[in-house]
Amino acid sequence: MFTTDPINNWDANILDHLSDLLKTCIFQLLGKLVKDKTLKVFISNNGWVHLPPEHALPKIKWEHPRYDTVLFKITKNLSKYFNDLHVIDIGANIGDTAISMLNYGNAKKVICIEPCNYFYKILLKNGKDYNLEISNCFINDNIDINLQISDDSRGNAVAEEKSQLSNTTLVRTLDDVFYTIEPRKRKKIKLIKIDVEGYDINVINSGTKFILNERPIIFFELYSFLIKKKTGKKIQDILSILKTNEMFNLYLYDGWGTFVDFIDIRKNDDINFINRIFKYSEKTPDIWFDCIAVQDENLKYFNNFNF
Repeated sequence: MFTTDPINNWDANILDHLSDLLKTCIFQLLGKLVKDKTLKVFISNNGWVHLPPEHALPKIKWEHPRYDTVLFKITKNLSKYFNDLHVIDIGANIGDTAISMLNYGNAKKVICIEPCNYFYKILLKNGKDYNLEISNCFINDNIDINLQISDDSRGNAVAEEKSQLSNTTLVRTLDDVFYTIEPRKRKKIKLIKIDVEGYDINVINSGTKFILNERPIIFFELYSFLIKKKTGKKIQDILSILKTNEMFNLYLYDGWGTFVDFIDIRKNDDINFINRIFKYSEKTPDIWFDCIAVQDENLKYFNNFNF
């Protein structure tokens, strides 16, 4: 109903599935009874969140307990080195990941960017509860692109290029966003989270000045199927952009939060490995990976990290 389980991370019997279906039906029924079409529910490893009943998050959490746990673990680890840790969350959706980084990751401030108006309105509600800073725009390396952002039935924002100029979304670069943040906050930003349904590498490409000068750690989604569909980029293009930004080191997770491997994109064997992963996963929307991209001098922050 909400998500697939292509690699069988959820070892469930028929009673588990029936229980899951009952919870989903109750959640959707309650959603129809509330005036603003959202419920405030407690989500494991997130906290209390305003959530629309059709959103995929509860079901995904039931099926995949490790889903969306990597980021708050990263922020908790980084908070040991940076007392006033700030994070930029690009593709914040309703703010659930931002909330987990605040509640469980010891982040002090999360700056959220969400282009979809539907999720943006819910994000504003969650923002009031957690003092989130929120912006409604799309981040891309080409600001002349005309995009319309809509929501699908699973809780994702979907970007479509349009020829007409009406009802399109404001597009900015990551450099523009960063350098319009007040100076006293800029130095506190040590982590960038990116989840924009295939445009993630474009976001990185739009922030080279910021990335090379400030040296943040970047968490992004390597969603081969959508990267190919939305941007046409190949793995060689992605590696080139990462190298330009001196992001040579990747900690690779599957989409459900299981650590896969460490990759140094300067090594031929590692390049061949990630090339095979990209080619295999670009054939299906059911397989994607999350990457922690790290410059050489920031590897020290992960020496004792529990992957």
